[in-house]
Amino acid sequence: MSILDNNRGVADVRWVSRDRSVHLGSNSTSAFSLIELLVVVSILSIVVAVATPSWQSVRVASAEREARIVLERLNLQQRQFWQQHSRYATADELPPLAALSETVGRYYQLTAESTDAGFLLRLMSTVPAAPSLALDHRGVWTTTDSSIR
Repeated sequence: MSILDNNRGVADVRWVSRDRSVHLGSNSTSAFSLIELLVVVSILSIVVAVATPSWQSVRVASAEREARIVLERLNLQQRQFWQQHSRYATADELPPLAALSETVGRYYQLTAESTDAGFLLRLMSTVPAAPSLALDHRGVWTTTDSSIR
């Protein structure tokens, strides 16, 4: 059934369906085609593949910064332990890493070495991407890329 639009003087073809709704000219649908969906999924996959290594490096750098803070805190604890016991603490006598930082507890293992002159606190990396860190009694930092695997 067609209807004339008398206001503009132009014929406007409209189709009336069985449910009494009016449709203009074509039978368009608002669904996505399979090809459009595949293109979007492909683009998202490429973006995720490119962003993942960058995100991992940000996480490792954040864990390293947090590990340095934990080593500074352990350094202070070693000095307090010395004042109380006239010797430096072993790794078992220091607080566990997970109690100081959950992230550092996941990425590192603590070792504490005592010498006649002082101590060496070392955080050994348990993941290949994170560097191992060490701090001695003089405040000298050492960073290595070796890790426990």
